[in-house]
Amino acid sequence: MTSTRKNLQIMDASSEHTEQVWFFRWLKVAHPKVWGVAYAVPNGGYRSPMTAANLREEGVKSGVPDICIPVIRVSRNNSSPALYIEMKRKGTPGKPKGTLTQPQKEFMVKLIEAGNSVRLCYGFDEAEAVVNAYLIKDYEADFALFDERLAKILGLVIN
Repeated sequence: MTSTRKNLQIMDASSEHTEQVWFFRWLKVAHPKVWGVAYAVPNGGYRSPMTAANLREEGVKSGVPDICIPVIRVSRNNSSPALYIEMKRKGTPGKPKGTLTQPQKEFMVKLIEAGNSVRLCYGFDEAEAVVNAYLIKDYEADFALFDERLAKILGLVIN
Protein backbone atom coordinates (compact mmCIF):
# COMPACT_ATOMS: atom_id res chain seq x y z
CA MET A 1 0.00 0.00 0.00
CA THR A 2 1.41 3.37 -0.99
CA SER A 3 1.74 6.20 1.50
CA THR A 4 -1.05 7.98 -0.39
CA ARG A 5 -3.38 5.09 0.34
CA LYS A 6 -2.24 4.82 3.97
CA ASN A 7 -3.14 8.47 4.50
CA LEU A 8 -6.61 7.89 3.05
CA GLN A 9 -7.54 4.62 4.75
CA ILE A 10 -10.47 6.22 6.57
CA MET A 11 -12.11 7.21 3.26
CA ASP A 12 -14.58 4.89 1.52
CA ALA A 13 -12.31 3.01 -0.90
CA SER A 14 -15.26 2.02 -3.07
CA SER A 15 -16.27 5.57 -4.00
CA GLU A 16 -15.33 7.36 -7.20
CA HIS A 17 -14.51 10.44 -5.12
CA THR A 18 -11.91 8.58 -3.04
CA GLU A 19 -10.29 7.01 -6.09
CA GLN A 20 -10.01 10.44 -7.72
CA VAL A 21 -8.55 11.98 -4.55
CA TRP A 22 -5.94 9.20 -4.45
CA PHE A 23 -5.18 9.83 -8.10
CA PHE A 24 -4.53 13.57 -7.72
CA ARG A 25 -2.44 13.07 -4.57
CA TRP A 26 -0.35 10.46 -6.38
CA LEU A 27 -0.02 12.70 -9.48
CA LYS A 28 1.25 15.59 -7.34
CA VAL A 29 4.11 13.42 -6.06
CA ALA A 30 4.83 11.23 -9.11
CA HIS A 31 4.48 13.89 -11.84
CA PRO A 32 4.46 17.34 -10.20
CA LYS A 33 4.75 19.30 -13.46
CA VAL A 34 1.84 17.39 -14.95
CA TRP A 35 -0.14 17.84 -11.71
CA GLY A 36 0.36 21.58 -12.16
CA VAL A 37 -1.72 21.57 -15.36
CA ALA A 38 -4.03 18.59 -14.75
CA TYR A 39 -7.55 19.32 -13.57
CA ALA A 40 -10.82 17.73 -12.57
CA VAL A 41 -14.11 18.67 -14.21
CA PRO A 42 -16.79 19.21 -11.53
CA ASN A 43 -19.79 18.13 -13.60
CA GLY A 44 -21.48 15.89 -11.03
CA GLY A 45 -23.69 16.77 -8.12
CA TYR A 46 -26.95 18.61 -7.60
CA ARG A 47 -27.39 22.17 -8.82
CA SER A 48 -30.45 24.34 -8.65
CA PRO A 49 -32.24 24.83 -11.98
CA MET A 50 -31.05 28.47 -12.10
CA THR A 51 -27.41 27.51 -11.47
CA ALA A 52 -27.62 24.68 -14.03
CA ALA A 53 -29.02 27.09 -16.64
CA ASN A 54 -26.29 29.65 -15.91
CA LEU A 55 -23.57 26.99 -16.21
CA ARG A 56 -24.96 25.74 -19.54
CA GLU A 57 -24.88 29.34 -20.83
CA GLU A 58 -21.23 29.55 -19.72
CA GLY A 59 -20.38 26.44 -21.75
CA VAL A 60 -20.60 23.65 -19.18
CA LYS A 61 -21.48 20.44 -20.99
CA SER A 62 -22.85 17.17 -19.72
CA GLY A 63 -20.72 14.05 -20.21
CA VAL A 64 -17.26 15.65 -19.99
CA PRO A 65 -14.78 13.16 -18.47
CA ASP A 66 -13.68 13.68 -14.86
CA ILE A 67 -9.98 14.37 -15.45
CA CYS A 68 -7.98 16.19 -18.11
CA ILE A 69 -4.21 15.92 -18.54
CA PRO A 70 -3.47 18.64 -21.15
CA VAL A 71 -0.04 17.31 -22.13
CA ILE A 72 0.71 16.52 -25.77
CA ARG A 73 1.78 12.96 -26.56
CA VAL A 74 3.59 12.33 -29.84
CA SER A 75 4.68 8.93 -31.10
CA ARG A 76 5.69 7.43 -34.41
CA ASN A 77 2.11 6.54 -35.39
CA ASN A 78 -0.08 9.15 -33.69
CA SER A 79 -0.28 12.19 -31.46
CA SER A 80 -2.75 13.46 -28.89
CA PRO A 81 -3.06 16.97 -27.44
CA ALA A 82 -4.55 15.70 -24.17
CA LEU A 83 -5.54 12.66 -22.14
CA TYR A 84 -9.07 12.54 -20.72
CA ILE A 85 -9.97 10.04 -18.01
CA GLU A 86 -13.46 9.10 -16.91
CA MET A 87 -13.04 7.68 -13.41
CA LYS A 88 -15.52 5.10 -12.18
CA ARG A 89 -15.57 3.22 -8.92
CA LYS A 90 -14.28 -0.32 -8.82
CA GLY A 91 -16.87 -2.97 -8.14
CA THR A 92 -17.05 -4.30 -4.59
CA PRO A 93 -19.52 -6.64 -2.90
CA GLY A 94 -22.78 -4.73 -2.68
CA LYS A 95 -21.57 -1.91 -4.95
CA PRO A 96 -21.30 -2.74 -8.66
CA LYS A 97 -18.68 -0.90 -10.67
CA GLY A 98 -19.69 2.40 -12.18
CA THR A 99 -21.06 2.64 -15.72
CA LEU A 100 -20.97 5.31 -18.40
CA THR A 101 -24.03 7.45 -19.09
CA GLN A 102 -25.15 8.11 -22.66
CA PRO A 103 -23.92 11.76 -22.54
CA GLN A 104 -20.50 10.49 -21.33
CA LYS A 105 -20.29 8.00 -24.20
CA GLU A 106 -21.24 10.67 -26.74
CA PHE A 107 -18.74 13.19 -25.40
CA MET A 108 -15.93 10.60 -25.34
CA VAL A 109 -16.54 9.86 -29.02
CA LYS A 110 -16.32 13.60 -29.80
CA LEU A 111 -13.03 13.86 -27.90
CA ILE A 112 -11.57 10.88 -29.77
CA GLU A 113 -12.75 12.30 -33.11
CA ALA A 114 -10.93 15.55 -32.18
CA GLY A 115 -7.69 13.57 -31.73
CA ASN A 116 -7.58 13.27 -27.93
CA SER A 117 -6.71 10.17 -25.95
CA VAL A 118 -9.59 8.97 -23.77
CA ARG A 119 -9.72 6.24 -21.15
CA LEU A 120 -12.29 4.77 -18.81
CA CYS A 121 -10.56 3.84 -15.54
CA TYR A 122 -12.05 1.76 -12.76
CA GLY A 123 -10.23 3.21 -9.79
CA PHE A 124 -6.90 4.77 -8.93
CA ASP A 125 -4.76 1.79 -9.97
CA GLU A 126 -5.99 1.84 -13.57
CA ALA A 127 -5.69 5.64 -13.80
CA GLU A 128 -2.12 5.50 -12.45
CA ALA A 129 -1.13 2.89 -15.07
CA VAL A 130 -2.80 4.85 -17.90
CA VAL A 131 -1.06 8.11 -17.00
CA ASN A 132 2.33 6.44 -16.62
CA ALA A 133 1.92 4.83 -20.06
CA TYR A 134 0.73 8.11 -21.61
CA LEU A 135 3.66 10.08 -20.22
CA ILE A 136 6.34 7.71 -21.55
CA LYS A 137 8.50 9.92 -23.73
CA ASP A 138 9.52 7.06 -26.07
CA TYR A 139 8.64 8.10 -29.62
CA GLU A 140 8.45 4.43 -30.64
CA ALA A 141 5.92 3.54 -27.90
CA ASP A 142 2.41 3.99 -29.26
CA PHE A 143 -0.49 5.14 -27.10
CA ALA A 144 -3.75 4.64 -28.95
CA LEU A 145 -6.47 7.27 -28.70
CA PHE A 146 -8.72 4.64 -27.08
CA ASP A 147 -8.37 1.05 -25.89
CA GLU A 148 -10.28 -2.15 -26.67
CA ARG A 149 -12.55 -1.91 -23.61
CA LEU A 150 -13.66 1.63 -24.49
CA ALA A 151 -14.01 0.71 -28.17
CA LYS A 152 -16.43 -2.05 -27.22
CA ILE A 153 -18.48 0.25 -24.93
CA LEU A 154 -18.61 3.08 -27.49
CA GLY A 155 -19.02 0.85 -30.54
CA LEU A 156 -15.79 2.06 -32.15
CA VAL A 157 -13.50 0.12 -34.47
CA ILE A 158 -9.79 -0.16 -33.71
CA ASN A 159 -7.65 0.19 -36.85
